[in-house]
Amino acid sequence: MSTGYRDFCEKYNKKLKNDKDIKDNKLDFLRDFRDRINFSVNMYIACPNTMCRWDYNGQNLFRLDEEDLEYLYNKYSKKIEAEMAQNIAKVKDSYKDALNGL
Repeated sequence: MSTGYRDFCEKYNKKLKNDKDIKDNKLDFLRDFRDRINFSVNMYIACPNTMCRWDYNGQNLFRLDEEDLEYLYNKYSKKIEAEMAQNIAKVKDSYKDALNGL
């Protein structure tokens, strides 16, 4: 499964934690080094058989709001739970031969 789902969910949870900390604990601008995490939708257009000389990450179309992020988290967290269950089953299967005598 794509690790992008897991990365998104981890960063979303970190965003919620950081946003709460920023709101609850105001710091001086020059001393505040806490991450501000935002998510946006980018559009990337590429032409095959051409080379770029610079890093092009696409055009930023818009920033996702809280409603969008919550929807995506709820959608992808279910996929991550299914992946986790599948991985646990694989690990249990891999240890069956070693524990067969028990």
